[in-house]
Amino acid sequence: MKKYKNPPPIVIAKRVIYALFLKELKTRFGQYKLGVFWFFLDPLIQVAFFAVLLGYIAKRVMPNVDYTVYVTTGILTWMMFRNVLNRGITAIDSAKVFFVFSQVKPLDAFISRVFLEFFIFSILYIVVMSILGYLEHEFVFFKPLEFIVCYICIFLIGCGLSLVIMVVSSLYRDVRKILGVILRVLYFTSGVIFPIKFIPIKYHYLLAWNPIVHIMELTREALFPAFKGVIGSLLYIFTSTIIILFLGLASFFLSRNRILQ
Repeated sequence: MKKYKNPPPIVIAKRVIYALFLKELKTRFGQYKLGVFWFFLDPLIQVAFFAVLLGYIAKRVMPNVDYTVYVTTGILTWMMFRNVLNRGITAIDSAKVFFVFSQVKPLDAFISRVFLEFFIFSILYIVVMSILGYLEHEFVFFKPLEFIVCYICIFLIGCGLSLVIMVVSSLYRDVRKILGVILRVLYFTSGVIFPIKFIPIKYHYLLAWNPIVHIMELTREALFPAFKGVIGSLLYIFTSTIIILFLGLASFFLSRNRILQ
């Protein structure tokens, strides 16, 4: 009889991640007929709210920057980071039923869920920015590589933080409740909806510790030639991303037995 070789582990992992990815996609949008519509509506409502609320002030402070595009890029980038963080934390809990199969590993469930967020928000980003371009809002991707690097780095930072919080919350469940408060504070202090120059200079040294601030500032510099960020270092972004991702993976592998209990 002809013997069939088992596929290598990397092939098995790819197949498992793909299957879990499709399962997550169906769960996310398949339960509601208007699921995709509501997914688009949430960021658009936030953009419209802040464009009206702060648009006039922003025009005076940033005369050559389209504030609608400015706030759109900030909100979409932030929402991708937030969803990667929040949904990554619960990825393993949601997929425990599949761990009876030896081929399914905990990290596979995590990877499939966070990459789904990256995938759908990337599509959302392209669609929304295309609509804004069609409506003649002014922006130019004159630093496309820097823009892409910042977008990928904030995704990886979200992944690393998600793994760290997953481990910590396995010991202290209340951490997830505190996380919601922390995210609300970061939303208003990370340059998501208004430039850092709005914040008094004496606090800038504190904000500079936050890699998301650097990412937001450099993202806008990549879109608007007239925009000059107050804080922004690619070296700091790279360093922070590597450290946070390493801490996330290290804490996960050291504590994975406790997480699965």
